Amino acid sequence: MDTSPVAPHRMDPAGGCPHADNARLLERNAVAAVVLPGEVEGMAVLGHEALKEFLGHPEVAKGAEHFTELREGRIAPGWPLATFATVRGMTTADGEDHRRLRSLVSKAFTARRAEELRPRIEELTAELLEDLQARSPRSPSPRPPSPPSSARCCCWASASSASSPH
Repeated sequence: MDTSPVAPHRMDPAGGCPHADNARLLERNAVAAVVLPGEVEGMAVLGHEALKEFLGHPEVAKGAEHFTELREGRIAPGWPLATFATVRGMTTADGEDHRRLRSLVSKAFTARRAEELRPRIEELTAELLEDLQARSPRSPSPRPPSPPSSARCCCWASASSASSPH
């Protein structure tokens, strides 16, 4: 792991290849300084263990009210990532609100339930990949499913869990 100081990584506003970017950043460290679109400075936390440690730290907060530059109006109106920072949900909730939201979906993601859902998730994944292929026929390797596609699987799994006798 390279620990020498380096300039923050500039995130590609068009998306680029985030997996390749993450791999390069992870070679340096599990936490990397980044510059987001709109010249917004931030940090990228890479890898499951580093993210788990980061999110478990008592001083870490995810709610938009803790995003100083946003709260103080230093982020331009129309910032393309505003929705990710401001939408109310489990990924941006803190404390009791996060625990409440997480408890609503936790039964859908036990190891046993995930195994029961495997055939349908594989079916949904195949459908989503076929859709990507149809939209980009010249692409030699389609990108992984986008967050909306992943959310489709999560929503289906949650709904299936709610109607399950487990």
